[in-house]
Amino acid sequence: MAQTEALESRVQELSSNLNLKPGNVAEITAEIEGLEKQLRRIKDIKPFNYSHQGSLAYIGSEKAVADIAWLNGNVASGGKLTYLFWRSAYLSMCFSTRNRVLVALDWIKAKLYGRDVSRE
Repeated sequence: MAQTEALESRVQELSSNLNLKPGNVAEITAEIEGLEKQLRRIKDIKPFNYSHQGSLAYIGSEKAVADIAWLNGNVASGGKLTYLFWRSAYLSMCFSTRNRVLVALDWIKAKLYGRDVSRE
């Protein structure tokens, strides 16, 4: 997008010199067409628009905190219910069903047997 003006001036220059200077007209025409195609693609790009969806964080001891954009404001919460929401959001972001199942099984194993923190 920053090169738009330079590309437009280059097209203008090539177009004005097309009839004045004898030379390879086919090459110049192809270059003009390529530059115009590039300009069309640049003008089709929409500006980036950031939309904050909220924040979730696990803080330990089966508790989490959340700051979620809701309607026109933000909702802040914390505790065990937020922890369950965090877990469901985490599972929903997994790409495949296989990964969702494996993550859920790992959580169940950790709950039943505890974490393996020993070293040999």
